[in-house]
Amino acid sequence: MPSPVSRRKLFQAGIAAVSASLTTSGGIKQASAQAPELNSPEARQIEALVDKAVQLVNSKGKAAFAEFRKKDSEWFRDNTYIFIVDMEGTELFNAAFPQFEGKNVLDLKDKNGKAMNKAFIELLRKQDAGWVDYMWPKPGTDHTAKKWTYIRRVDIAGTPAGLGAGIYLG
Repeated sequence: MPSPVSRRKLFQAGIAAVSASLTTSGGIKQASAQAPELNSPEARQIEALVDKAVQLVNSKGKAAFAEFRKKDSEWFRDNTYIFIVDMEGTELFNAAFPQFEGKNVLDLKDKNGKAMNKAFIELLRKQDAGWVDYMWPKPGTDHTAKKWTYIRRVDIAGTPAGLGAGIYLG
C-alpha cells in the first residue's frame, strides 16, 4: 500500500492531468496547439474581424449585411468574407457564396466529407467562439484549399447563429 505522501503525489498528478486535458479539450487552445498557423498575424486579424462584425450585427442587425457584402471592403476582400449560419443550419448570409443564403446547409460537406456547418454548430453549442478546419474552394477559383474558420455566436433578430470568416492555407 502506498504511503500517505505517495498517495497525495499520485492524487495531485491525476488532478494535474485532468486539468491539462480540460484546458486543451476543444476550442481555440486545442486548435492552436495542433495548428501553428492559428497563432499567426493573419489568424489574429480574422478573430478581430469576426469580433468587429459581431459588434456591428449587435448594433445594426440585418442592416449590417449590406456592409458585409461590399467588395474590397474590410469585410469582403481577396479570400476573406463574412458568412452567418443559424443554429439549425440555415445560411443567413454569405458574401462569397450568396447561392447558399436561405438554404439549409447543415449537411453540406467539404471534399473530404466533413460537414463543416455541423462542426460550427457543435462548437458553438459548447463555447462562444473557436476555430474549425475543412477543405473549401477559394472564392473566384476552382481551387480547393485547407481553410480555418473562426466562428462566434451572434443573435440575428432573435435567431441564434454563428458569424464566421476564415483563412486559406495553400
